[in-house]
Amino acid sequence: MIKTLKSDGLLVLNADDEDIVKMKGKTKSHIITFGFKEGADVLGSGDSIFYDEKGIPKGIIFRADESGNSLPVVIEGVFGRNHVYASLATLALSSGLKFNMLNAVNALKNYDVSPGRMRLFVGKNNSFVIDDTYNSSPFACEFALKTLKEVKNQTRKIAVLGDMLELGKHTIEAHKNIGRIAKENCDVLVVVGPRAQMIKEGALEAGMNNENIYEFLNSLQARDFMETFVKKGDLVLVKGSQGMRMEKVVEAIILDKENKEKFLVRQDREWLKKE
Repeated sequence: MIKTLKSDGLLVLNADDEDIVKMKGKTKSHIITFGFKEGADVLGSGDSIFYDEKGIPKGIIFRADESGNSLPVVIEGVFGRNHVYASLATLALSSGLKFNMLNAVNALKNYDVSPGRMRLFVGKNNSFVIDDTYNSSPFACEFALKTLKEVKNQTRKIAVLGDMLELGKHTIEAHKNIGRIAKENCDVLVVVGPRAQMIKEGALEAGMNNENIYEFLNSLQARDFMETFVKKGDLVLVKGSQGMRMEKVVEAIILDKENKEKFLVRQDREWLKKE
């Protein structure tokens, strides 16, 4: 892509990735960078979760500095630095194209969040649900669990974790490590699938109380359990590889079921035919 970029083209690079930054020397096109490292043309900072006047979590807020301007950015309905990076990349593109940056920041308020990517929903019984069911990997799962701990809530933090697939020889240790991380970041652990049994093992080895761990063979069983388990004030993270169909759990416990086809992953006819 860089080799085919014209001399008057624009190259937008992530300043926080050393391999990406090295690409600067491969083109004579105009370059603009984004990230959290000092020196980035669009510099992010202060990313955190914001709450309303009742203390209810609403989304993320951060600052973006560009050409001497410091712009506050607010994105509702999501958590996670991945959304901050996506926003910074967008702002870098806007800056490179000489668009009005204030308009660009305001446009991010209408950010159409992709389904299943750290998306926040109101759940049944006045609970809250973080839907991260698009897919799963050890790094992404660790990040999601740490975000779960960061969010303030009144009662329990519940992690519903399905198998992470296609890890090969790393399968056992990766799942056990997620269990150790879960012990430090949630009050209740629900594991789903045969591989997720190793998540339970890792959590137990790390000292988590067995009474706070529930295990199920598939997402249908977990769905039925969670429908009656969720209480007022609970914050529930749901995550797993796409083959585990963890969106079924989310569907059961979110309040707005009428718009599930828009909000949830894998809602097309072919996916719905599959168990």
